[in-house]
Amino acid sequence: MRRRVRILVIKPSRASFVEQDSEILQKHFDVRTIDLLNPGRSLGRRLKIFLRLLRGVVWADVTFSWFAEVYALWAVRLSRILLKKSIVIVGGYETARIEELGYGLLTTAKGEKMVRKILSKADLVLAVSEFVLREVSDLSPDSRVSVIPLGIDPDKLPPPTDKENMVLTVGPATEDRVILKGIDVFVEASRELPDLRFVVVGPFDESVRARLSAISPSVEFTGRLQY
Repeated sequence: MRRRVRILVIKPSRASFVEQDSEILQKHFDVRTIDLLNPGRSLGRRLKIFLRLLRGVVWADVTFSWFAEVYALWAVRLSRILLKKSIVIVGGYETARIEELGYGLLTTAKGEKMVRKILSKADLVLAVSEFVLREVSDLSPDSRVSVIPLGIDPDKLPPPTDKENMVLTVGPATEDRVILKGIDVFVEASRELPDLRFVVVGPFDESVRARLSAISPSVEFTGRLQY
């Protein structure tokens, strides 16, 4: 019987989309994972992670890294040295350069250099949207990039029978994300449409909620919701 392809999945978080990718891959391939939830900064910790990564690449046929960050750079480098294939998923932060918000890896020369190396050396770059694909192509014209959009399971989110007169946005109303995600603009817009119900779904800082509620008291903040 033919051996199944071995994939080393490198996970920087337990976000649902990262976990779901791992579950999907496990249905079709032999999968091992390296969780980098708390990589740490000490030399000993970094060496330990590098050795785990090295052993994983030796075992694998393909490395699969979520986000083009430093661990992906090492996965891509080791894959090339050991004649393995590498796949890197780019979510957007890696190719962003929003100087006024200090957002994106491209806001520093070191970050930009690292991202360019990853994009140019990976065997396949997977972008989560057409917009991210264009950013990858502009940054690294020679990269091998394709789009696989983030998906939604319609069976878990059945449409309601009747729509409500509501304007909904999903995103964190936290100090570090409220402007980036446009929650402040959403709240300002609610003042122009007082007959509609405006709802923000996602985690929030109480200080941010209070500040935004002073602008438009009618906006609802639900916090995180489970489905």
